Amino acid sequence: RGGAMLSALSLPLVASMLLSASRLSCAPARGARVRVARLAADWTEQQLASSWERAGKGRSLWRPGTKTDSPATDARLLFTTWKLNPLELHIYDHCPFCMRARLVLGLLKIPHKYVVYGYGAGADPEKCDGNGYGEGPLPLVGKKALPILTGAGIPSPKWVHDSPQVLKGGLPESLDICSFGGGVAMDGKIAPATGREEVKDWLSRMDTVTGPLLKPRLIKMPIADWADKRDVDYALWRYQKMGVDIKAAEAETDVWLKGLTPLLKELDEMLLGEYQLSGSNEEGSTPCLHPWGLSMDDIMVLPVLRNLSCVKGIEWPERVLAYMQKTCRQAGITTYEEHACQ
Repeated sequence: RGGAMLSALSLPLVASMLLSASRLSCAPARGARVRVARLAADWTEQQLASSWERAGKGRSLWRPGTKTDSPATDARLLFTTWKLNPLELHIYDHCPFCMRARLVLGLLKIPHKYVVYGYGAGADPEKCDGNGYGEGPLPLVGKKALPILTGAGIPSPKWVHDSPQVLKGGLPESLDICSFGGGVAMDGKIAPATGREEVKDWLSRMDTVTGPLLKPRLIKMPIADWADKRDVDYALWRYQKMGVDIKAAEAETDVWLKGLTPLLKELDEMLLGEYQLSGSNEEGSTPCLHPWGLSMDDIMVLPVLRNLSCVKGIEWPERVLAYMQKTCRQAGITTYEEHACQ
């Protein structure tokens, strides 16, 4: 992309850029070997992106939201905006819905960074038996619900604009964020969900088994979700309201692990395809649900597996473990294996 932008500029202008390259932040360290053409391309892209100048068009400066005669150019410039000022994905680390959005943005290499909230932040103590504190994500769309994507060019739903509150805005709902990511991606693709019945059935049965395994252990993970004791207190209060007995669930760990093993073996048989890893330190391929590569079906399954990495003693089929580990690494997401507990 840098080379394409470079070709739009005159040679004299490029020459003047190179003469001043020593003063630029992208200049190489002394003694480093750098191709002049690559340096010129990188520098040119940086300058164009920071000034929003549409080279050769003689028009006013481009800003996110500007419409030109070229939707492709608008999309490319907006994507360059995100390279310099990444989108912000507001999340809870342990949340499977947030994981869907994280996987899609990460796998499609859409520039973004995380804003992680304490789980109790934004809950109203008056409505939660004294649990909760602060604003949390409420100023964004008026709800304590994540994920939310914010940044240049990110649309907000109509109800946010129409709210009597003064809200910062953003795109809520995990599947909406996934759809947005698929629409703006410049590299890679994730196929739509197939509605495959065995996947739906598997997820439904997994939900029964994973709850008693995850709820006692996720709150022990050293993540920002639980940085404040009030975050754990709020989670425990919610679990109690849901009728979850944490101590009983822990005492029955062996029973739930026994029920989990055949479900993971089923998933192993459901992994019908492989997809090539790229753009990371990974090599080769990793399993996926369909012969044509990654799909939204995978995006629904993988968050369940990633959360299970907090549980010690699971009998992981080799391919299922590789599916979880490699896809998470490809998306830049850490698992909980290092901190797994009984």
